[in-house]
Amino acid sequence: MMPLTRSAWPVPTLERTYPGHLDQGRQVRAALRSFLHDCPVADEVTAVAWELAANACLYSNSSRPGGEFAMTVHDFTGDYVYAEVRDQGSTWDADLGHAECPTACTSYSRWPPPTVQPAAAEVG
Repeated sequence: MMPLTRSAWPVPTLERTYPGHLDQGRQVRAALRSFLHDCPVADEVTAVAWELAANACLYSNSSRPGGEFAMTVHDFTGDYVYAEVRDQGSTWDADLGHAECPTACTSYSRWPPPTVQPAAAEVG
């Protein structure tokens, strides 16, 4: 198992706000590629972060006139990348019976994903 490195704050961070339209994809992906230029998982992070942003544009109040979404990416170099997309929420009433319910108003992704540790055996 490869040991984890611990990055100290402050870490390189990208913070941007975009209009809540799908046509922002090119700008979002370009900003991510530029920010993560030396990152070995830049392509994966770019794909996941844009998917989260596209969901904000499709399923939240960010898609309304004047709506926006915000993206924050932290590069814990040598450890992981944290990407977060914040939108302007929705009018969803949290009734899981509605198939058309949008996603939650904050989405995030960590790449690589945290390792799932097996449960310790009970000794008794």
